Amino acid sequence: MAALAGQLLFFAMVAALIAGVIWAVSVMRKPRPPLEEADDEDDEWDAVASVAYTKLMHTLSDSGSDSQTLFEDARELSAAFVRNEHRTGLLPPDAADVMVLGFERAGDAGLAESYMELAALYRNGGTWRAPLLPKDDNRAIELYRLAELLGHPEASLQLAQTAYFARRTDLADEVWQRAETLSSSVPERSDVLVFVGYLLNAGFGVPADPLAAIHKFHGAASLGNADAAFELGLLRQAGIGLPRDEDAGLGWFFWAADLGSTRAQYNLGAFYGAGTNGLPRDAEMSLQWYLKAAEANHGQAALTAGLMLLVGDGGLPPDPDRGAELLTQADYLLGESVVQERLAAMGLGPRD
Repeated sequence: MAALAGQLLFFAMVAALIAGVIWAVSVMRKPRPPLEEADDEDDEWDAVASVAYTKLMHTLSDSGSDSQTLFEDARELSAAFVRNEHRTGLLPPDAADVMVLGFERAGDAGLAESYMELAALYRNGGTWRAPLLPKDDNRAIELYRLAELLGHPEASLQLAQTAYFARRTDLADEVWQRAETLSSSVPERSDVLVFVGYLLNAGFGVPADPLAAIHKFHGAASLGNADAAFELGLLRQAGIGLPRDEDAGLGWFFWAADLGSTRAQYNLGAFYGAGTNGLPRDAEMSLQWYLKAAEANHGQAALTAGLMLLVGDGGLPPDPDRGAELLTQADYLLGESVVQERLAAMGLGPRD
């Protein structure tokens, strides 16, 4: 009992450390008042304002700014969000709106790449890539259509993928037609083969045909596509399209992981952690695969690896410092509340 009490105390101390990191970041925020309310008291804030924000504001106010400059400055502000400047007091509340305006102005001036960039941000809205922009797949589709009108070669595929992952069934026929056209015009594109495989397996805009999907995935995997190898691992272990073959599926997972699939790396971590899907239970191997995925910004992998190091899962030696680093990374990648909710579910959250 004494050992258990000591372990729980240890967990609580680490939870407090993570909460302290989140609190320290949050108290650094200093919101900027609306422009019409600004006065001389804001000079101190302006002195430390994000360079990217200030630069884009100046570009937008200059009627002679060209589309390329608007686009590049908007991208710099987007990168400031990724650097977490919005959480350290450097970006005012209107920064996301200013960024969107910069991209829209550049696109309206004829720069298709600007519409593409903004569409991708709306697809990733609410994540660490676009933390203050709401996820809006419908707006992304609109922007991809505008980029396509301006001749961007990637707009059609991105539009179709967005509609598919958003499950826009009203666009299913259009999505399949776009995929077929792309598959015929650029047969060497492994990402197009993978997408066609998704549609065939799901029956999205076309009758479901898992075996035909497997052929597409095989073609893409032979070109070194990690997503294709991962899908083959899923289908072979589930027995979809072909008889179930756990070993064959596992081989595809390992190949996908070696090709850089963070989904495969995360799944291998889970398989080793539970001793399932043809692998023995091995906490050390599980941790290594989770860490590999976390290095590539897989949020759930960072969270799981961090918790494993806190708990000393499967006989692993506890490492509170590394665990705290991973949980802080997970907090950044998954959102402020996810780590705290998980810790609370384990009984390690703040106590009233």
